[in-house]
Amino acid sequence: MIEFKSIAPSALRTSEPFKTLMPFDMRVVELLAKSMKKDGFDYCTPIVVWKGHNNTVIDGHLRLAAALTAGIPQVWIYEKEFDSENDAIEYAIHTNTARDSLSEQEIEDQYTVLQYKRLAESTSRLGRKLRITTMEVSL
Repeated sequence: MIEFKSIAPSALRTSEPFKTLMPFDMRVVELLAKSMKKDGFDYCTPIVVWKGHNNTVIDGHLRLAAALTAGIPQVWIYEKEFDSENDAIEYAIHTNTARDSLSEQEIEDQYTVLQYKRLAESTSRLGRKLRITTMEVSL
């Protein structure tokens, strides 16, 4: 069963690479904050945080920024488990591209970043297995 929690927005953390994965315009933050002041935080769209990672926001940076701007005392979150940072990034890209009107180039850029991260991780794992440096693996 999916459970949502109510939490103070100030208790949520934003960090790289998630906070800059999907840039947003501050004018949109102001518009959403104005809406939140009038109608409150929409519990139908909770902020997704990485379960077990100190309330790190994976999806919902715009909503969080608007809630903080509006002075909303509590927001709804959903704690989601991910096996790796790459899985969390892929989730964030997928949910945002499904919801936002991003250009094909913006979507392609985000997947390119993810592919490079995966390559770097696999190179690092191989180096540890072979007991050689990442640089030696790359040669």
